[in-house]
Amino acid sequence: MTNYDLINRMKELLNEPNYYGSGGSNWSSFVNGGWYVDCTCSIKAILWGGRFIPANRGKPHAGCDYKSNGVPDFTPSGCVEWTNATRGNFGTLVPGEILLMTSHGHAGLYIGNGQVIEVTPAWTGGHPGCQISQIGKNGERIKNGRQVLSWEYHGKIPVIDYVSPTPPTPPTPPTPGMKYRVGDKVIIDGQLYGNADGGNPGQVVHNKVTTITRVAVGHLYPYNTTGDLGWMAEACITPYKESTTLQVGDTVKIVGFGNGSSYGDSNTAGGIGWTRKILKIWNGRPYPNQVGDETGTTGFYKDNALQKL
Repeated sequence: MTNYDLINRMKELLNEPNYYGSGGSNWSSFVNGGWYVDCTCSIKAILWGGRFIPANRGKPHAGCDYKSNGVPDFTPSGCVEWTNATRGNFGTLVPGEILLMTSHGHAGLYIGNGQVIEVTPAWTGGHPGCQISQIGKNGERIKNGRQVLSWEYHGKIPVIDYVSPTPPTPPTPPTPGMKYRVGDKVIIDGQLYGNADGGNPGQVVHNKVTTITRVAVGHLYPYNTTGDLGWMAEACITPYKESTTLQVGDTVKIVGFGNGSSYGDSNTAGGIGWTRKILKIWNGRPYPNQVGDETGTTGFYKDNALQKL
């Protein structure tokens, strides 16, 4: 397995329902509507051959084979010795290195461009547990401008083949007849760039509802959106369609996680298995369906998190 295979398999967890949990026999297993994961066991499960994918939801521990592939059942402290980790000196990081914090028993993976993928209750309360954070030049652990502790060590995992990245195949240059126009409401999902030619790679966004604000005809990444988030390829954009399936007053069963805000910027809303009603639909927002009962609002959910009864 290469370092980029490891990163991509860890990123699979971002596309699955998951929540932070530590201890017990259900580590890295799909229980109560999501993957029950912690920082270290999620990485070990992948190194032992597991995958956080829908096909493995019914398998214990993401389908991994415990202590296989020459990988011990390590703790963050034990991993310092196993990887011959370096203390500090984060300017030498390469993608796929494991980051360690022995003082608080925590681990994560460096994925490049100053970003880290980790399972943690920090910033989200643990719902979801898997998230992308940033690392500062001295190991600062940061997300949305807020620092929570600092990384202490980093090291290359002995069983991983560390290779240089393969340059991505550039998308086909768009034709003068552009698919999207300024003012179009769209959903963006993919890599953002600092300019329309693909320079200065920025954040990766997932299923964000936004509006086209600028178009650079003839460039590989011709679209920019509300808030000047960055430039994006046409292949990473789909038209936004207003919800026609659910209506105010519908009785629904909650089958996935939601959010405490229709904008998706609050804590995770649960309630999986509960029966509620659609109180209001906020069209154009990431979590448009306001769900609740006579006692108040339970949360805000996407269409695919609700089953109409």
